[in-house]
Amino acid sequence: MGIGHALSVMWRVGALTLAFAGAGCGDFQNHPVISDKDFFLVDKTEINITHKNDSTSCPGPPETLAITNIGYNPMQWDLTGVPGWLDVDRLTGTFDPQVRVTINFRYNCSGPIRGGASARVFVTVVDFAAGEVVGTRPITVRVAVE
Repeated sequence: MGIGHALSVMWRVGALTLAFAGAGCGDFQNHPVISDKDFFLVDKTEINITHKNDSTSCPGPPETLAITNIGYNPMQWDLTGVPGWLDVDRLTGTFDPQVRVTINFRYNCSGPIRGGASARVFVTVVDFAAGEVVGTRPITVRVAVE
């Protein structure tokens, strides 16, 4: 590789990925990126559910959240903080590298919610090989009752 070529190097150390990129000749030392975002992605930070307040629409159609393992090891994901008015089709699971899982969210019509409600749920991912949490992402879930 000549000096004019771009340089990109990535190392995996425990539960962190260290990535360096530069134009060569030592430039990479000035651009470190250390992030848990290199291990998994969520496709959104907000889920908005609109519900028509009648008995025929309960529960309504699902809204989805996708989580993708972009790391190198199998991982476990957990969903926490789910309020009683929200149903999810699964709270925990595992996924291999480069695999995407989808979680369905539905308002379950429990209790009177006039106008709407919101909550923050959390997606936490654990790297099996490292035995460590590699990241947590907050997801805001809102339900509007019409």
